[in-house]
Amino acid sequence: MKQARRVLWLMPITACLFLTSCIDGFDDDETYTSDVKHQQVSTPVLKDSANAEGTQAFVMWPVVHGASGYTVSVLNVTDEDHPDTLVNNKTIDAVKFSFKREDDQYYDVKVVAIGNTKYHNTNSDTALLRVSSFVEQLGDEIPSGSDLAEIIPTMLTQYAADKDSTAEFGINLEPGGEFTISGKIDLKNYQATICSTNPNKPAKIVMSATTGFVTQGGVKFKNLLFDCENFTDKNDAILCMSSAPTFEKTGPQYWTTFPILVQNCRTKNLKARLIADGGTPWVIQNVLIKKCIIEVDQEAQSKTKNGSGYCDIIEFGAGFCVNFSIENSTVYSTTTLATASASMPTIFRNGSKKLPGELLDGSTYKECTYSINNSTFVNISKATSGSNAPMFYWLRQRGQSYCTVTNKNNIYVDCAGRRVKRYSLLAGQNGNMGAVFSNNVYNYTDATETVLVEEEWNTYPNPDQVEFEAQLVLDEETGIWKVGNADVIAAGCGDPRGLE
Repeated sequence: MKQARRVLWLMPITACLFLTSCIDGFDDDETYTSDVKHQQVSTPVLKDSANAEGTQAFVMWPVVHGASGYTVSVLNVTDEDHPDTLVNNKTIDAVKFSFKREDDQYYDVKVVAIGNTKYHNTNSDTALLRVSSFVEQLGDEIPSGSDLAEIIPTMLTQYAADKDSTAEFGINLEPGGEFTISGKIDLKNYQATICSTNPNKPAKIVMSATTGFVTQGGVKFKNLLFDCENFTDKNDAILCMSSAPTFEKTGPQYWTTFPILVQNCRTKNLKARLIADGGTPWVIQNVLIKKCIIEVDQEAQSKTKNGSGYCDIIEFGAGFCVNFSIENSTVYSTTTLATASASMPTIFRNGSKKLPGELLDGSTYKECTYSINNSTFVNISKATSGSNAPMFYWLRQRGQSYCTVTNKNNIYVDCAGRRVKRYSLLAGQNGNMGAVFSNNVYNYTDATETVLVEEEWNTYPNPDQVEFEAQLVLDEETGIWKVGNADVIAAGCGDPRGLE
């Protein structure tokens, strides 16, 4: 059984070991006493802590008398079937060491006190400590086969009786398990993470017709697969902001600073929305999409229940998002719209009637940032080759000087016509909005031939085009579009998983 998760959120960085002789609570100059002789030395008693940012772990133990030093090992055991040795029997002469950790990982730390031949002492047994970078777990891991709409509300009721509602916690699903969700799950204003604790074994959630999660405090989804075949209510969303928050508005909007994060998740056959504000004036500070595969049916998305209109993948119709980011991800549609127009499903729609400077008692936000980096987009918002249809639509934020769009290292194939840069990423604006574009592939296939984006559009706002066709091939099992062009691979464009 995995130990309880600690309340730590970690910046994703490469794990490596740093040894140190700076020891809190222990005396570095303490010498090994000679009265421990002719015996096996004691096993170190390990404790761990973290720095304030939670980006570095410290493992320490009291001096083991009669030992001549220590060997330490660190293994990443998040995927227990494929452990990764980070440090292997490193000899140190201190009683504390530190290592950097990635987000949502388990590490096994092993320490052996080395015997001292001068006193005829032998090595200790191996001390083992599991260090977790997962947030603290709420209750027991939910087993495969469960209906989340029955179990999670009960867990939240117990949580409300026992703990501070402002604390962050995890609702952990059995890795590789399959779950149903028969109705709405109201997460209230709790700061919850719903996840499988093994990124290589996502938990599958089978959506029914009218289901999903509701929040008024943000939420984090990690290592999940949403099966949306039967999720048919196109006025709904997998995650919807609450239409009846339990706290007062700040000015004209409801406000949440806890992010919406979707990380290492996959949607299959999404016909409705992934995220929506439900027509309620919410302001979300951060919406982050990381390492995701988002498969949508845009022909289905183009029709709501009454047979007209459309729904976007991420839609804020009454409120807006201050900062939006999609990175290391793939978004593609399995179908093409029967009728192309400017009114069609987009990836992201920001619909606030109020600008950032009018929020929170008149305080001003310096910048809204919209970042699209290292991702692959195929057959999204596809229109005629000369269409002005958008893929991303900033609405009231379009053309504003405090807004910056970053578009780097991406692949766009058959997306929004050939004017993808100006109309899809800058909402048709000729100036004002900040724009940072570099190293992108823009391909479009019309009825007769494959063409690259017209040169005039590559000069706006700055030349950034990688002048090759990506030659994408879909791996249907994973949803990853593999890049076939060696020049595009060398340029590092698109979802990194498609470059392997």
